Amino acid sequence: MGTIRFRAPLLTATLVVVLSVRGGALARAQSAAGRPASAVAASTTLAPGAADAEKAIRATAAQFVVAFNKHDAKAVAALWAVDGDYLDEMGTLSTGREVIEKYYADYFASEPEGMIALNVDAIRVLGPDTAVEDGSSAVTATPQAAPILGRYTVVHVKRDGVWQMASVRELKAEPAAAADPLADLAWMVGTWHAEHLGAEMEIDVRWLANKAFVEATYSQRVGETVTPTATQIIGMNPGTGRIMSWMFSGDRGVATGDWTSTDAGWTIDYHGVRGDGAPTTAVNLLFRQNDALVWKSTDRVVAGVAVPDAEEVVLKRK
Repeated sequence: MGTIRFRAPLLTATLVVVLSVRGGALARAQSAAGRPASAVAASTTLAPGAADAEKAIRATAAQFVVAFNKHDAKAVAALWAVDGDYLDEMGTLSTGREVIEKYYADYFASEPEGMIALNVDAIRVLGPDTAVEDGSSAVTATPQAAPILGRYTVVHVKRDGVWQMASVRELKAEPAAAADPLADLAWMVGTWHAEHLGAEMEIDVRWLANKAFVEATYSQRVGETVTPTATQIIGMNPGTGRIMSWMFSGDRGVATGDWTSTDAGWTIDYHGVRGDGAPTTAVNLLFRQNDALVWKSTDRVVAGVAVPDAEEVVLKRK
């Protein structure tokens, strides 16, 4: 896991839209960057203790990123089982923790500025001692270089109570399809209206820059007073090939979002900072219901303190 031959490991962002209701104002913002195993991932829990296993495996992915970006070959290799193996995208097989450590040491020596980011896409717990992780990665040789994308699969085993990587396989990412990456968001273009918590809210969604981005402006009405509350830009991040969003709110707060497509619509994971400097995170759900736009915010944290989920908001097209 590291896409060494690429001269950069895998980094993938996911689609994100953030809508946050504060003081009767509807805002939308989310971000995927910022956490190494970032991105809302699908997982199937087929065995007792699966939730704990998934948590431990995600922690391993995060530890891998930290060790790799510190160029600590010994710490990277320590995440493997003693007899584990690693097959890179060029077909080079390294077997055993010591051999894997040398592999990474050689890479770090040849690429002194190499950095990696991972996105865990799915974890399948197959039993009490076995799990499979699938994900994507991005490696950059220098801070200025474009990331080289790839995919990976890791078989994890639990030995002496510790989850370790037993086998890692990498594949070079397939070229992105030529289809419009924002095609699934076209239905959102228009003006949307809702009444919530005593205020009327409106979102005006339009194409921007020859349909390269989607721009959404938010406002609220109390009586005869209409107040703009936020502006959001949604588009594809060319460095990762995934959709993300950028939010700028009226209180000078900012947020970035990472979107993950689901059968129902979108799951949106966002990180931001309010105008008063308080960090915020949330997982938002956005989906289409007939011709209505439905939004709900869950797992919300402000300044390290959990806050209640937001009530579901249904916006009707004007």
